[in-house]
Amino acid sequence: GATIIPLSAGATIDMFESGATGFLMIGEKDDERSDDFYAKYSTLVGQLDKTNEFFVYTHNAKGEDAQAENYARAITLDTENAPALLYIRNGKIYDRLDSLYDDSVLNTFIMKYKAVPSSEE
Repeated sequence: GATIIPLSAGATIDMFESGATGFLMIGEKDDERSDDFYAKYSTLVGQLDKTNEFFVYTHNAKGEDAQAENYARAITLDTENAPALLYIRNGKIYDRLDSLYDDSVLNTFIMKYKAVPSSEE
């Protein structure tokens, strides 16, 4: 299946600055809701074809570079709380999913934007 690529605060910022496209889950370090969201995200991504479009950034307020952590959080979550799954298109937040009351919601969100494997284009 596909793999979720963990990003540092700096790499998260780069995703926006470089105009990347992909799914980015934002979680809080040592947070039960974030861990639960990640588990569901991970399970679903594992069932999909290999692609490099799934990322996770775990915000850590006590991280090594507080300035980068705060900036990464500001551009991804703004006033919202983690966890959230963002769909980033060309370096901008195109859509977001904040609540996982039902796994099918996550599935629908990902399938709506999932890139078609290049072999099928």
